[in-house]
Amino acid sequence: MTIADDGIPVKKVPQGRVAAASRLRDRRNARAAVPGGDGYTSVVTLMDRIQSTDVLKAVSGDIWSAKIAGRWHTFGVALLLLHVMLAVVGWLLACASAAIWPEARAKFSRVVVGWLCMLATATLAYNALWYPRRSSAPTTTT
Repeated sequence: MTIADDGIPVKKVPQGRVAAASRLRDRRNARAAVPGGDGYTSVVTLMDRIQSTDVLKAVSGDIWSAKIAGRWHTFGVALLLLHVMLAVVGWLLACASAAIWPEARAKFSRVVVGWLCMLATATLAYNALWYPRRSSAPTTTT
């Protein structure tokens, strides 16, 4: 046995592909056997680091409190209502299109999908205009 550059003992084996794979496997096994190299020690070290700082304590604390759960619930309900409103507006626009153009009645479901796609595209376009990527973009006055 010899000692490699990183201090891990390595068995001398003949050269070749199989031998190289064997050496690599032996080195991995040796690293796993090093004290402090197992998963338990890593978890203990992480928990020690979390408990040593107030910021990590606050982040890792009671994340599913009633207040946060209530906010998630409110957000979910609001998001669902917004999607329902989008569907209703798309359906009403499709009904108006069918009343104006009789040929739209034969393809009513396609008209509904078309209006929903138009509304979704408009929503994304308005969002990109109202909330640009760079909020600190320089403004120029002419």
